[in-house]
Amino acid sequence: MSSLRVLTLRGIRFNGSLPDQDVSECPRRDESPVPFDIGLTTVQNSQFVTETLTRLPKATCPSSPKLPRLGNLGTIGEGWSKLSYLQELDLSENGFNGTLPSCFGDLTSIRLLDLSLNQFTRNIALSPLTNLTTIEFIFLSYNNFEIPPSFVSFFNHSKLKVLLGDNNRLGDQIESQTWTHRFQLQVFSLSNCGSNKPGMKLPQFLFYQYDLS
Repeated sequence: MSSLRVLTLRGIRFNGSLPDQDVSECPRRDESPVPFDIGLTTVQNSQFVTETLTRLPKATCPSSPKLPRLGNLGTIGEGWSKLSYLQELDLSENGFNGTLPSCFGDLTSIRLLDLSLNQFTRNIALSPLTNLTTIEFIFLSYNNFEIPPSFVSFFNHSKLKVLLGDNNRLGDQIESQTWTHRFQLQVFSLSNCGSNKPGMKLPQFLFYQYDLS
């Protein structure tokens, strides 16, 4: 299973942890990938996203998200290190809590990661997401992440095109723009992200994003 490229575990609502053992040692299933279903609400009118989703198997854009049911919360354990060929991972709508496991940083081929509609916490600048330089699509909406407005930890993610982080919390760091991000976003949304810092200004890196829809 270490050569797995698409893994969809959306809305399963696990009890306990997922999983503590090595995921790559699970029995191999020689069948077509599970249909991928992406929950997007803020970008339905984006031509780029529409065209992108049509290239993914059975991708859909539901009209509105369902907030994760409280209770039955699980955590994600270590054990994903050997899935180095994985390109698409959907863990949305499971009510997972806690922080992302460090072994997520070993997903060196990942292109699409959907963590939306969970209860994940911690500043994403301190998470393994900063190691995923192959990532193109990140869906973080409806969690408890702290999202730094500068995105300095992602400046080297040159392939990043879509970043959705609605309904999280903006970090309170003072921004100092002394670098140029290597990515050019085509879709970006941080709606309903509160902050303890009054009068927060528009993130400076957005002034250098020329492909936003």
